[in-house]
Amino acid sequence: MNHLEFRKNSIDGVKPNPKLLGLAVVEVNPTELCNRTCSFCPRHDPAIYPNRNLHMSIDTARRLNEQLITNNFNGYICIAGYGEPLLNPNIRSIINELKDQTLELITNADPILKGKFTVDELLQMGVDRILISDYDSNEALKELERQYPQVRVRRYIDDGEDRYEEYGFNNRAGTMFSVDAPIARPCYIPSYKAMVDWNGNILLCSHDWSKKYVFGNILEQDVSDIWMSQAFIRHRVELSRGNRHMFESCAKCNVKGDIMGEQYADMFINSM
Repeated sequence: MNHLEFRKNSIDGVKPNPKLLGLAVVEVNPTELCNRTCSFCPRHDPAIYPNRNLHMSIDTARRLNEQLITNNFNGYICIAGYGEPLLNPNIRSIINELKDQTLELITNADPILKGKFTVDELLQMGVDRILISDYDSNEALKELERQYPQVRVRRYIDDGEDRYEEYGFNNRAGTMFSVDAPIARPCYIPSYKAMVDWNGNILLCSHDWSKKYVFGNILEQDVSDIWMSQAFIRHRVELSRGNRHMFESCAKCNVKGDIMGEQYADMFINSM
């Protein structure tokens, strides 16, 4: 099963929950640090997205887990975000706080190759699945994939060439390159996925590296109140109708946001 099939199967299996209507995936951004500056990432230009020594706290992870349990969340957490998750100095404790949930970790695996973590350790800590982005065609990563059924490797070649179409990358809400005109295509991502930033902010979308839209903070409000807020619902409904032009980041974004999640977008349309 590849990563796309895993995501489709995971969100299709989420039970209806009026407290967190449609929420199937919570992506967590543990850190603003990355050890790489890939050519197809906004980090390639520090003027666009600089490396910053900012990390999610253990308390923020604890609060998130407590709120998800209270609200009967039955989806999964993706530990990924805008940096390399394993560079958070407290990532072991953060994983420990979140281990009650089904956990997927996305990593470039450099800390694993350097011996700072092992796959066995991460699995024992509570990670259920590890998705590795391989930029060097590293044979050691291929061996990890062969050895562990919980590991999948996505191979990308970072040679500076334009490989957006080949790899299915998007323009990160226009931070990489702009589109000529707003794309009149539905986007269902905010209807089934929440993006929790390192500081507890809940953002509109994990693809918006500009972070222009913040709907609340889990250290100040309950995740259910944020997710079910009228402002958030309005954004989802308009995006599900293809009205990307109504929101600055979305108008510049070329992500194919209608690959999955239409059933969750319909929930919000029908709730109005």
